[in-house]
Amino acid sequence: MEMASEHMNAKVSPYLAFLSTVRTKLPAVERLVLGEGGFTNDTSTTYLDKNGDVVKRKDLSKQQKTLLKEYRLIQYDMTAGKGYLANTDFFNVPSTQHR
Repeated sequence: MEMASEHMNAKVSPYLAFLSTVRTKLPAVERLVLGEGGFTNDTSTTYLDKNGDVVKRKDLSKQQKTLLKEYRLIQYDMTAGKGYLANTDFFNVPSTQHR
């Protein structure tokens, strides 16, 4: 959704703007780990850079660690939390004012 909005040069909500920042500033996050014989049951998080190389969490910059923490808090609030963000304008796309 975030990439489609960017492609169309559309106005975005603060949430989609945040996702754009996450996409451009954080390595990809992968939960499935490919081992010998296929996928394993290991659910540890793997971070991949733009070349597909593994990046260790400890090697993330302070800014990247902060973004990751914020992303996890937002995801938690949306899925299992109390939905605090639902009562804000975080998901609202600014309207175009007509004169």
